[in-house]
Amino acid sequence: MSASAISFFAWAAFLLVVLVGLAWTARRSRGVDQEVEEVASKALPEIGEIAEKRHMQRFGRAPTNAPGANGTGSWYPAAKKRVVKHA
Repeated sequence: MSASAISFFAWAAFLLVVLVGLAWTARRSRGVDQEVEEVASKALPEIGEIAEKRHMQRFGRAPTNAPGANGTGSWYPAAKKRVVKHA
């Protein structure tokens, strides 16, 4: 076997390892993204309530033309129910 053939096979093996690594990383990051989204959907409304409470204590009520002036008193939209999709 010539040196160029060995070089080609080494390059092809390396390329295959890189592609498998990229696929594995993409799959793993999708799971991490879902976990982060779940944690954020639980934490952000709580953080928003604390921020609104502190704002109310410091500055008083929000202006009447604020996004939350729809009667709920919150500047944040209501939390959406998560629908589980089966793939």
